[in-house]
Amino acid sequence: MQPDFEPTWQIRDRFLVLHSRWITLIGEHLQTPQGQELEYWRVEKADSVIVLPIQQHRILLPRPSYRPGIQQATLDFPGGRIADGQTPADAAIATLQRELAIDASDVGHVSPLNPQGWSVNSSFPIKTSMALWFKFEKTLWYSLICWQIPIR
Repeated sequence: MQPDFEPTWQIRDRFLVLHSRWITLIGEHLQTPQGQELEYWRVEKADSVIVLPIQQHRILLPRPSYRPGIQQATLDFPGGRIADGQTPADAAIATLQRELAIDASDVGHVSPLNPQGWSVNSSFPIKTSMALWFKFEKTLWYSLICWQIPIR
């Protein structure tokens, strides 16, 4: 069942599209159903996997990695982008090899926690107060497919 959404906002113009293989940054002027005009920015990210590797009832995590945006190391689940032509299961196994040095032959079973993925949108309108709003959208911007992988 889909949650109820506000009436559609109208796109007045798209003034910026910046594309790389990892993300697309889009700037638009939108009009709300109430007639308010907003400068709206959103980030579309490439499809990704987040992996929950389990060995003897414990989740394995890589070492903390430095995040330049917040200037500190964070402890994260293994994850990565799905390359063109790559299946999510293959991306999950490649992620385990890259981040935890787990060989594909040591992976006992790969099963998706959600085969459809989750819709995550990094969207925010910029108002004069510079407040940031985060809003989930119906459109699938960033597919996160989580995999539960028992390690032998």
